Amino acid sequence: MRIYLYASHSVFQGKHMPDGAESIAGEKMTLESVSPKDAGTYTCTAANGNGSPVSNRIIVNIEYKPIVELEEVFVHTQAGNKVEIVCKVHGHPHPAVEWRKDGEVIKKDGERMKIHNFGNKYSLSIESVEREDYGSYSCQASNYLGSTTAVQEISGIG
Repeated sequence: MRIYLYASHSVFQGKHMPDGAESIAGEKMTLESVSPKDAGTYTCTAANGNGSPVSNRIIVNIEYKPIVELEEVFVHTQAGNKVEIVCKVHGHPHPAVEWRKDGEVIKKDGERMKIHNFGNKYSLSIESVEREDYGSYSCQASNYLGSTTAVQEISGIG
């Protein structure tokens, strides 16, 4: 995939350009083999020596399949303890996230299980673990480009 940005001078807002430079001079800029890190707001400034320079902002979005990262992959606990499973989800367009236990979808908040979301951080907390809570939990993120699942095991001590 190639993206062409035409400008006399480009500066990536608050960061360096994809090649590491602070700015690029020229009539165009080409991003090759783009990745999510290339997304952002680019500012293009043109000056011809007459009058003030003119600037314009270009927003570049990179669409990609969801990426799911777990904070832990295995939790060893005992009945009565509180457990929280956390996954970080990235993707564009923004993925839909679903929690499952042993393959079965966990419905919204239950009496002991609570589902939380803050930005790209998703968590499932169990207030007081019971033996029936031991098993395989998965955080599944999906958008139209695909789906990714991360699995965490909760087991009992003793």
